[in-house]
Amino acid sequence: MPDASAEAPGMARAADAAALEVATAGSEVAVPVEPATADPSVSGADSVAVTEPPPLPMPTEPGGSAIERAWFEGGAELGERVWLTRRAAYERGVWSLDGAARALLATPGVTLERAEAAVSLAPDLPAAHMEWARAVWLVGESPLSALRAVGSALLAYARHPEGALWLAGSLLALLAAGLVSGGMLSLAAASSIAWPHAAHDLGDSVSRRMPAFGRVALLGTLLVAPVALGEGLLGLAASLVAVAAIYATRRQGIALAVACVAIVAGAYPVAELAGRTLGALPGDPVARAALATSRGLVSPEDAARLAAAPEDDLFAQQGLARLARREGNLGRADALYQKLLERRPNDAVLLTNAANVRLHLGHMESAFDLYRRALEVDDSATTLFNLSQAYGRAFQVENLAQALELAQAQNGDLVAELTRLQGTQPEGFVVDLPLPLRDLLLSSLANSDGKPWAAEFRTRFAPGWMGTSAAAAAALLLLALLLGLGIGARLDASCRCVRCGRRVCPRCHEIAARADICSPCNKLFNQPELTDRVLRIARISALRERGARIERLVSGVSIAIPGMAGVLARRPLLGFWGALCFSIALGALIGREGAVPDPLVAGAAGPLAFFCVAALAGAGYALCVGAALAARGRA
Repeated sequence: MPDASAEAPGMARAADAAALEVATAGSEVAVPVEPATADPSVSGADSVAVTEPPPLPMPTEPGGSAIERAWFEGGAELGERVWLTRRAAYERGVWSLDGAARALLATPGVTLERAEAAVSLAPDLPAAHMEWARAVWLVGESPLSALRAVGSALLAYARHPEGALWLAGSLLALLAAGLVSGGMLSLAAASSIAWPHAAHDLGDSVSRRMPAFGRVALLGTLLVAPVALGEGLLGLAASLVAVAAIYATRRQGIALAVACVAIVAGAYPVAELAGRTLGALPGDPVARAALATSRGLVSPEDAARLAAAPEDDLFAQQGLARLARREGNLGRADALYQKLLERRPNDAVLLTNAANVRLHLGHMESAFDLYRRALEVDDSATTLFNLSQAYGRAFQVENLAQALELAQAQNGDLVAELTRLQGTQPEGFVVDLPLPLRDLLLSSLANSDGKPWAAEFRTRFAPGWMGTSAAAAAALLLLALLLGLGIGARLDASCRCVRCGRRVCPRCHEIAARADICSPCNKLFNQPELTDRVLRIARISALRERGARIERLVSGVSIAIPGMAGVLARRPLLGFWGALCFSIALGALIGREGAVPDPLVAGAAGPLAFFCVAALAGAGYALCVGAALAARGRA
């Protein structure tokens, strides 16, 4: 595979060998080989007529799999070798040769030609699309082309099972951390407003002569008591809830409840779902081995796992059928597919792939029947294309044209691609459908256990009793909330004067007609006849200057401290959403490599996805802060 630079041809050839070793490692699996003959159980309508063409040739000689031979025998031109390799892979249900693409991208100084070849070999690999975007940018092509390649990298996650699980699990882990930290920030912001009053009122309950520092120390001791008892940050959250609830309005009480729900949800169900997603394939070796059959990377260990799996494991049996088909063992592949169809007679993928095997065996009528049954379930363009090829082998020209026309109407681009891959090969060309990844992933997720990962996640902030179960955490947070609301309903709480900011305490000061204004301000604004006019004007001017300074300070605090904007604007839910968006944005920037190491799938597309999440969350945070500041300006 000569590099475009034509430098160091020996190294280029070594890269070719490395690519093939990665792409087909272990493809010669320990599966019993039977002669590629027709199944003797087929009779009647399924029998091969004398006038039908002979079975399609399936090479079984030593020297590696058909995909490997196509790579090495493809000639000196990279494009031709890629074309032949893709053709051999598509025939055997391998739609994405990740290993070969990774090997091409692992060579220093990836050229545009190699990047395009990697995308052609592995169209579902996000890392390949990102390298292609980088190569397009470096050669000076249109920036729009590079952006389209970047977009293709992000869209490729949805088609790549390992990539989809890695990204989804990492984003769920980010959401879990964001819910916990966002809820904590929201509670901290709400309690910071209540802190001075709580310290004052708590000190009054002990002694009205207690100095200010003593009151603060007493409140601080009570707040950190759960932490000292081993409950960690989750215990501190319970203390903050209780303090904030004492002085909460109805709207603020709702925001506190929402923050508590977010903390519990992030620490338990969301964290467990993240753990299940991240561990779905790593914790299911049989599913991993079955998936390897759709990636062209089947090791002897994978084959052994598939062979040792129970006969009722559909994915294992499909993997064995694919391996038999790939190695030219058509008799075994046909027998396995027939058993699978007995259990799942309406599976379009099984019907199409079984029809391909029957076609290669020469059972034309049986192949036609299986193709038609598959189309009744799903009129796939690939199945229609295969049916057209079967009609071509039977010299049914009109039916061939009709099936091909229907296939083009379903997916013209795919049919054009398959037609190019078909070329002028006289033996015909039919394509196996890949493993139904959705069913495989759902099965792996159902069998995965995310509790160990979630438990490890919680040890950082809930090492004690509250971290043992969601019920324990929810019960203690609910108890703290109700306790605070109950105390607040009976307490003659102190507050700040809305005019001058002085503390108004019913035990320490004379209470004016309004409980939220001090006596001097009440006389100044509501009883002007009791004050000197000159002094009154000077006092009002000073209060206006103070108000302007406070507004500037509030704007700075609202922007700098997450969650404070909504609290200061008396829009506590805005404060919660702002804290949540800030936490997710910061977490996405810090954890842009994912919750677990990249399984050689994402490449530069991984950090890019997290930067996009950070940008969206940052925009959400700015929107929340702006809305809170606007609400405060209207008040």
